[in-house]
Amino acid sequence: MIWIYDLPQWLLCVLVVAAYVVTSLLGSQLLRPWVRRRANDQPEHNDLVGNFLSAGGVLYGLLLGLVAVGAWQNHSNAEAIVTREATRIAALYRDFAVYPEPHRRELVALLEEYVRFVVEDAWPAQQRGEVNVGGMPRIAAIFERLARFEPVSPGQASLHQEALRELNAFYEARRERLDAVNGGLPESLWYVVVAGSVLMIGVTWLFFIPRRSLQMSLTLFLAISMGLMVFLTVTMDHPFRGLTSVSAAPYAVVRDQLLHSANAIE
Repeated sequence: MIWIYDLPQWLLCVLVVAAYVVTSLLGSQLLRPWVRRRANDQPEHNDLVGNFLSAGGVLYGLLLGLVAVGAWQNHSNAEAIVTREATRIAALYRDFAVYPEPHRRELVALLEEYVRFVVEDAWPAQQRGEVNVGGMPRIAAIFERLARFEPVSPGQASLHQEALRELNAFYEARRERLDAVNGGLPESLWYVVVAGSVLMIGVTWLFFIPRRSLQMSLTLFLAISMGLMVFLTVTMDHPFRGLTSVSAAPYAVVRDQLLHSANAIE
């Protein structure tokens, strides 16, 4: 079902909600004659169904709410990871800008190449659920270039140590992003969400309201509500997947602003 993340968000919303609406209305109308007979034979029929729906609805509502919150937290954490990595890159730009030539020019160029790789190559791969390992050689090149720098003064030694610390922090942030690429809710949890939806919709089929239009309206309201909640959870479940993934804008800002500022020092 990963292909759904390649759909426009509005289309995905329509498909999810439509699936709930069609299933709810179709089942309600097909079972209406049988339910009418049962309701006529047993006056307490709707009361029993209503009590069961209330109890089951509370449990399922809690489950769906917790799932939605968990998906939202995953999405927020992914955005925080991206911001953290971009911030570390900006700090490295700041440190590299005060290195003596030709070290400054070489380090800034290597960092610029890494940012270009993330925005243009790694991000499209992430949206397909793939991890592009091309970033590792670029980071290794930065480490190797820093290792060859020999400070000639206490000030340069202090600057060099700070740059190495920032580079290690940047590497840790990058590792967190790669680990989160294929993150998401457990598959078993989605089975429970889908099964719970089917059960709740099935219970609504057992209600009987003499006015058909009123029953269809109530069924439609419940189906749309459940569909929107499931859609919201789906869109946030895999924060790096598809057209609605976490944006690479923080890296572009670093590239377009801080890098240009560093080049202006030349």
